[in-house]
Amino acid sequence: MLANEGKSANQVFSRTKCDQPRSILASTHILSRHYIDNFPTDQRIPQALLSIAYAHYQLGGVESSAKITSNFIEPKKSYALLDYAFYLHGLARYSAGIKKLQSNEVVSNNRDSLAREAFESFLQVVAYYPNSQYHEDSRTRMEALFNSLADNKLVLAKRVSEQDKNHEAIARAEYIRRVPL
Repeated sequence: MLANEGKSANQVFSRTKCDQPRSILASTHILSRHYIDNFPTDQRIPQALLSIAYAHYQLGGVESSAKITSNFIEPKKSYALLDYAFYLHGLARYSAGIKKLQSNEVVSNNRDSLAREAFESFLQVVAYYPNSQYHEDSRTRMEALFNSLADNKLVLAKRVSEQDKNHEAIARAEYIRRVPL
């Protein structure tokens, strides 16, 4: 028997909010899943799903968090929590992406890189949610990602230029000018 059995949706949901201390984040997933299973028509289901994604993110499951937020974003293009979903998706990709770019490991021109995916998620928040509480942090993270991506593109441009692949070098350098910021 679950501890939440017999409790109202409000009582269960209040225990799944994202501002919990790290020590109980693991139980957030279980409580949110229980809430979703027992109150499937409640309007707070999207918040419960994002609480699960946040718990995964905080506990180091960035891939799970990114997958949950991606699944949340696709069918709900006009939902009220979409700014938070894009932000959380960006966070899930940000740490690994920026770490890879700053590790002196040269990343290929792959648009599906973690850093690029994080940048795109934060760009959604900045472009479409100017009044969001996540707007400024998204913009700051975009700038950090842009700088790291630009540094990486310049290193790649220099390497291919040294191999007499000047067209490719120019394309990599011009990429920096095209990226919206």
